[in-house]
Amino acid sequence: MKLKKFYKKIQQNKVKYFFGSKDIYKYLTVKYKKFFFKDSSILELGCGNLENYKHLQKFKYKKYTAVDWINFDQKINDKRLVKKIIPIEKYLKISKEKFDLIFLVGTLEHFGKPLNLLSLIKKRLNKNGKIILTYVNYYNPRGLVLLTLKNLLNMQVSLSDKYEYAPNELENLMKKLKFKKISSKSIRHTAGYKDLAFKDLEQRLPKVIKNIDKKRVQTFIKNFKSYSKIYNPNKYSGQIMIIDAKL
Repeated sequence: MKLKKFYKKIQQNKVKYFFGSKDIYKYLTVKYKKFFFKDSSILELGCGNLENYKHLQKFKYKKYTAVDWINFDQKINDKRLVKKIIPIEKYLKISKEKFDLIFLVGTLEHFGKPLNLLSLIKKRLNKNGKIILTYVNYYNPRGLVLLTLKNLLNMQVSLSDKYEYAPNELENLMKKLKFKKISSKSIRHTAGYKDLAFKDLEQRLPKVIKNIDKKRVQTFIKNFKSYSKIYNPNKYSGQIMIIDAKL
């Protein structure tokens, strides 16, 4: 599959990829450290190669179950860690285990029917269990450029993202499922309208718009930078949205 090959190229440093998740995990372990409480049972859906697990090992949870459909053969010496190589939806449907905390980093946007997935996730949470969701946010200058190409010109702007959440959409879905104390915040603003956004668009646009003149891309980036200087940031300016809630 194209996506699997892409992930492997990233792992082998054959592709310039500006959006790792190290900063997200670091943020979660500071902002939500009370969620990783002693003797808790944790489920991560879409764990990838577990390169960021090291940021979580300091917490004294009882068990950490990591699920993904790709096996990166990452060797980690931690008896608390249980790896499940299986599609996420399939795991949620067949598993009977419940957890105190379930979290997903950059996973939810890979599914076309988020309400179905959230319903399955809810069934795997203990009473008073916590959930943390992070997803790619397109409601910033960089994202709107890509949405324009996708929606108006039918161009493939991402190999993995199948769903772009509108502001408050996910929060409203979670309310429908009776989640409580829902809060949200965007992070990684540099990728929404600053340096990281410039680098990504400069590399991504020639791949999305085939045979485009490089001078046109450079002119666009110049104008994009000019606009970014006067852009007024808001709650959705960051390239990553983080939502947490309680069952």
